[in-house]
Amino acid sequence: MQRVEMSARVHGKQEILEKYRRKIQDFPMTELAIYLPGFIAAYSILLVGALSPGPSVAMLIGIATSEGRAPALLAAPGIALGSVTINILTILGVGLVLS
Repeated sequence: MQRVEMSARVHGKQEILEKYRRKIQDFPMTELAIYLPGFIAAYSILLVGALSPGPSVAMLIGIATSEGRAPALLAAPGIALGSVTINILTILGVGLVLS
């Protein structure tokens, strides 16, 4: 808002400032409030998915309980490397090539 006011003052164009103020007044926050439950639901699902353990955690727990701590510590960097590899390939768009 301050940047627009400064621009209007510098250029001597008061109509720019008035147009900006009218635009803000014509869009009340109550129109955005109807979307709030959807955003809360979507981010709640995202949070639960991010916090839940995946198959790699189950595999590490299985290795640690059956074979001990040392083999599980050796498996953890392998899982991390695989995850980084998949992420890099996804960023590069290899999924489009393979599909």
